Amino acid sequence: MSYLFAAYTIIWIVIFLYTVYLWRKNQQIATELELLKKAVEKN
Repeated sequence: MSYLFAAYTIIWIVIFLYTVYLWRKNQQIATELELLKKAVEKN
C-alpha cells in the first residue's frame, strides 16, 4: 500500500510543478504582450 501512496504523491507533485510552470510561462507571455502593445502604440 505504501507504493500506491508514493506513486500518488509523486504524480500530484509533478502535476503541481507543471501547473506552476504553466502559470509562470503565462505571466511571462502576458508581460511580453504588454511590451509589444506599447511598442505598437508608439509607432
